[in-house]
Amino acid sequence: MLPAGELSAGSAGLVGPLVGHAATPGAAARTEVLDLLAAIALAVRSAGTSLDNSDGTYPERCREALRTALPTLLGLLGDDDPAVRAAVAAVLGELTWCAAEVVPVVRARFAGERAHAVRLALVLAVGHLLDTADDLDHERHRARRWLQRRRTGDDPVLRLAGALLARRAGRARALPTVIEELADAEPVPVPGTRLCDLLTSELGPDREARIAVAARLFEVRGGAGQDALRAAAGAICTWRSAAAPLLPIVADRLGDPDPGVRAAACHLIAVAGPAPYADRLAALLTDPTTRVADLAAWGLARMGDERCLPRLRNRVLMGTSVFDVVQAYYPRHVYLFTAPGLYDVLAPLRDWAGPLLPRVDSALADADSFHQQRALAAVLRAWGPLAAPAVPGLMPLLESEAAEHVCAALGAIGEPAAGARHRLFRLLERGNSRVRVAAARAHWRVTGDAEPALRVLGEALDGELAVVALPLAADLGPLASAYGDRVRAIARGVVGAGSRVDVARAVWRLTGDTDLAAEQLLTVLAPLALGRVGPATLRAAAVAAEIAEPRLAGPLSIAAGVDERLAFYGDWRAVADDEELRAYSTFNTSTTNRSAPVGRPLDASSP
Repeated sequence: MLPAGELSAGSAGLVGPLVGHAATPGAAARTEVLDLLAAIALAVRSAGTSLDNSDGTYPERCREALRTALPTLLGLLGDDDPAVRAAVAAVLGELTWCAAEVVPVVRARFAGERAHAVRLALVLAVGHLLDTADDLDHERHRARRWLQRRRTGDDPVLRLAGALLARRAGRARALPTVIEELADAEPVPVPGTRLCDLLTSELGPDREARIAVAARLFEVRGGAGQDALRAAAGAICTWRSAAAPLLPIVADRLGDPDPGVRAAACHLIAVAGPAPYADRLAALLTDPTTRVADLAAWGLARMGDERCLPRLRNRVLMGTSVFDVVQAYYPRHVYLFTAPGLYDVLAPLRDWAGPLLPRVDSALADADSFHQQRALAAVLRAWGPLAAPAVPGLMPLLESEAAEHVCAALGAIGEPAAGARHRLFRLLERGNSRVRVAAARAHWRVTGDAEPALRVLGEALDGELAVVALPLAADLGPLASAYGDRVRAIARGVVGAGSRVDVARAVWRLTGDTDLAAEQLLTVLAPLALGRVGPATLRAAAVAAEIAEPRLAGPLSIAAGVDERLAFYGDWRAVADDEELRAYSTFNTSTTNRSAPVGRPLDASSP
């Protein structure tokens, strides 16, 4: 329906069936379906910033489908289930192109509505439409007067909602009212709605208000438990400038008696806290709650503080920490205080490979699942030649399901892994297709013998794994120049952002053609101008910095100058990925076409 949050060719065709499902009494997941319809309506309003330059007819087709469904949606305001009534009000509040028909019906429904959550949803729907619709004419004046009565009435929740709507409409003087109304607000002002989520949803991109409200929640009962921290996390992960005013308040919760609150505060300091907070985290390494102590070690690792090492050695690499071998990725504006994966914690620590490797060897020997083997191999790949002592532990895993990832680790280690060359050669001769490519890449890196890798590359580029073989082609560089025309042909046919990055690097390395490489990378990096980031943006930035083509500096320079964090994923990755992207925002363009010398593979740090 909404791949990567964008409208697709199938979105409009599914609006009717979804509305029909939501209107069926007793059907499962009616409110969830209405939430999806609200997301579609919001995407229609936000159309024009698609990452993949989708067909421009998608929004219009969805707009018409929702207009056709309007009578049914309005009818659901009288449904027996108050949760359905509240959910459909949220959908109606997004239908700006139907505002003239929606607002009078919603206002009329309010008078007979008794469910508190629905009354709030109806007020918010009218306020949203007044804020965004252009076709209300005479109804606009009546609706404004109606909202004013809600703002000055006896219901504290509706007064807060009215103040939030006034702030959304651009009234600067409404912010003090919002702050004042928070004094008596409950953590769950209406059933099913947490106060921190309501504030985040209504204030949206209003940086000043989001920061002020987050700070206020630490002082009132509406921010009890982790809720104030959730509001602070939402602001810090949206704007870089939010960290300075909010982190000192967050740090005060590191000593909270509630271990859940301590863990959430520790998580946020670990993600966004600068080095001056290191002593506060170090004091938590002995916290009786495992999650708190583990997150403190992660934060110290991110700060480059070696006080993290004992816990990383004795718990993280012993398999008893909160860091899973499976990595979690969440949507951009979701913050769940999720622990990072084992790879996320260890991969950046190549400078401490020496003290950590003995435990990695033990973990490799004990690894009995694909995901354990894959995660540890990925860490060793990130450490490159410094992981050479782990080669004996990796070699037996060439016969495991994780063979492809083990090959990548051995290849990153390079010449010190030459003892694995015979096993790698056997794999590239008779392994499955993907493993053959991985083994050929590793064999080339550990031996410098290009002939087997060139043979496997030629076969792969003519088959269904052509795109998978592009990193191998890039590694070989000028040695694989005979395949330059084939790689150019692949470049003309790729559509996925990740494939564009791989083919850009391969084209540049094989042929030195910076024009075609820049063309592919600019397609991936162009949405940065709109503040948009895709799943392949970071990789594109890394390759752009490697190529150092001046035309690529423009899109990346945006990352250095904006306050809003540029990231595709949410939770802690919003901060970490933004920091990494910012590191690529300036690069040296004095040298271009920098290919590795013939006969030598690229450094293990290459993408």
